[in-house]
Amino acid sequence: MENKEELKQKLIEKLEKELQEYKGYLRQKSPDEIIESAYQMTVKTLIIGEMSEKNLDYYELKALIKQKDLLAEFYEDWRNSDGRLGENISYEMDNSIKIIVDRAVAEKIKNNRESR
Repeated sequence: MENKEELKQKLIEKLEKELQEYKGYLRQKSPDEIIESAYQMTVKTLIIGEMSEKNLDYYELKALIKQKDLLAEFYEDWRNSDGRLGENISYEMDNSIKIIVDRAVAEKIKNNRESR
């Protein structure tokens, strides 16, 4: 069983991998499209930095690691808020984390009921 620090490292690596995949996607685009995407890359980089500062519990870490396209979800949740760069990223991430964890708990409860 992994400890909290190992899970945290795994989560950060997951987010960094998603960012690298996004950068790879951008490398196939025109210079103008890359320039238009610079803001998104900046925000995603800030999200990873914020995540490394968060003190999450074991179950939150597990739920986040299982979440597909986590970095994109954090970005979209932040983008759909009324926040400004840097100001509300941590707050919006906390909201996103709660939603993701709540979904994971509901899914686990559903799976436990169905397996009975």
